[in-house]
Amino acid sequence: MPRPGPAPLASLKTLFGTKRGTMLPLPPNLARLYGCLRMPLPRSRPHVFSNFVSTLDGVVSLNAKGHASGADFSGSSAQDRMVMGLLRAILDEVCRVSPGKLILVEGGPRLLGDFYAERLIDEQFLTLAPQIAGRDAGDRRLSLVMGKAFAPRDALWGTLIDVRRGSSHLFLRYSFAEFGGA
Repeated sequence: MPRPGPAPLASLKTLFGTKRGTMLPLPPNLARLYGCLRMPLPRSRPHVFSNFVSTLDGVVSLNAKGHASGADFSGSSAQDRMVMGLLRAILDEVCRVSPGKLILVEGGPRLLGDFYAERLIDEQFLTLAPQIAGRDAGDRRLSLVMGKAFAPRDALWGTLIDVRRGSSHLFLRYSFAEFGGA
């Protein structure tokens, strides 16, 4: 008996979405899966955004050999991989048409901390995975931003601009416009 093929990828359900920015033309299959994607209008400096997956308790990396990627938290979610691929494809396509206007930061929690410290992140895409990873005292598990402390003196506040749901995962998008962003 032949094995059934992989189940078709389910569309993300938009729970809340921004109306600002330019709607990017997506191929029909991506538009069906993701929905409408808007990005900021062109401006003098690049629009810098980041994409991470996090557990409910804020862990983005187990920081252990063979377990340092987001797949450990997303459960290898096809929808999370689709969003990651979409964001990467937007950086590639925009670079082809208008070099240097959109920059995707994927370098890890310490690099992201440096970008936040310099007030360079305009938007944060964050997949919230339905998992509790936990931490022991002295644990080396990483959170979204490492190597920099902002609160309570210099807390960075974002504005929620997009929420989508795929299975038990939430796909969140925050703007940090007070940095001079979108």
